[in-house]
Amino acid sequence: MKLKYNAKMHGYWLDGKRCKSPSGVAKVPDDQTSLNRWKLRQALTGVALRPELATRIAAANGDKDALDAICEEAIHAAGGNAGRDRGSAVHAITEHLDGGATLLETPEVVAVRQQWNDLLDRYGLEVIHTEGVILHPELKIAGRFDRLVRCPDGRIRVGDIKTGADANKYLHAHAVQLWLYASAPLLADGPQGDADFEIDEFVPMPEIDQEVAYVFHLPAEGTPDVIGVDIAAGADCYHNVIAPIWGWRNRRNLRVEVEPVKSAPMPKTTYKNNTPTATATVTPAEGDPVTDVDDIRTRYLALDPAARAWVDGKRAEALAAGVDFHLANCYTQRRVAIMDGLCVLAAAEMDDDDACRALVRFATTDDAMEWPSIAAGAAVGSMNAEQADTFANAARLLTGGLVGLSYDATGATLTGVAA
Repeated sequence: MKLKYNAKMHGYWLDGKRCKSPSGVAKVPDDQTSLNRWKLRQALTGVALRPELATRIAAANGDKDALDAICEEAIHAAGGNAGRDRGSAVHAITEHLDGGATLLETPEVVAVRQQWNDLLDRYGLEVIHTEGVILHPELKIAGRFDRLVRCPDGRIRVGDIKTGADANKYLHAHAVQLWLYASAPLLADGPQGDADFEIDEFVPMPEIDQEVAYVFHLPAEGTPDVIGVDIAAGADCYHNVIAPIWGWRNRRNLRVEVEPVKSAPMPKTTYKNNTPTATATVTPAEGDPVTDVDDIRTRYLALDPAARAWVDGKRAEALAAGVDFHLANCYTQRRVAIMDGLCVLAAAEMDDDDACRALVRFATTDDAMEWPSIAAGAAVGSMNAEQADTFANAARLLTGGLVGLSYDATGATLTGVAA
């Protein structure tokens, strides 16, 4: 079991699969509307203050990672990250102090050291572990707490350092996050700072209080304090709110099939300036139900990626035209025959739209099906069950060399067989 941390992505991967973070899990029930709107305002303000960011946005050409980085720069330019920057500095200073490091005596270091030492002394707390990495292997949750402290009565509690002015107001997410730290079965030492690392050795988490955890509040202004947080309530939130939300989001059985009383429309050929176009008007007859589709599925999956992508493309064109032939939960003569013919063509490396249209024209006797203005997938999907069987048989004749194709400016035509 190997846990990797990627500093750039601010995330953990367990044996190659990304883990959820305790802070992210804790925010699942939160209403993020106000925060998201604030971020949007900050980003717009930042772009106004730094016009070159607009040029970089255009140059990013839709690259999500690049755009995310530009948004962060814009928010920073607007001063939106000032609090976070101080928080990171306070975390680093206290971590070095608890590790016994000697720091440059800047006013900020002196102030933070005084705050931190006074707070620990006032509540009789002893730091016994700094920056510990926790892992819930079954839940795929990993993160890093700030401190484990021993209380005057001997109990060990987990705590996080917060520097924001509102640390005491919004404890709901803190309760869940701190409970996930306290209840983790595995612990490892994390390196100082925010750098990539790997961990493959864990120890059992010591016995941690499961009722109360701490927020160590070190504000820029005001008196530092220890805020007790009810993490038993956080556990209740996880089990009764967050886990059910995940279960709901992962449900895939919400669709209920509705039986039509009439056929839905299907593409029908119309002409404009002697050029055929497709308009939806008729639904193709599906024919008899088919119970065994293992053969066609096996042949489809055996296609090489390019050939399979061609078949998928025809299916997407048919779906867009309202004449889908996907086999999912709908095994009919028409759909199996269409997939049969397409797989025959693709397996013989004749995955060619013109050839496909020529076969459809032969099966339907509709000359318009050969015109490039009609998507090949839409043409294929327009066939009824009987026509689809003819299409599949003709595909075998073509790939077997028993019939041929002739090409002209309008496309391909099947040759060597009576129309």
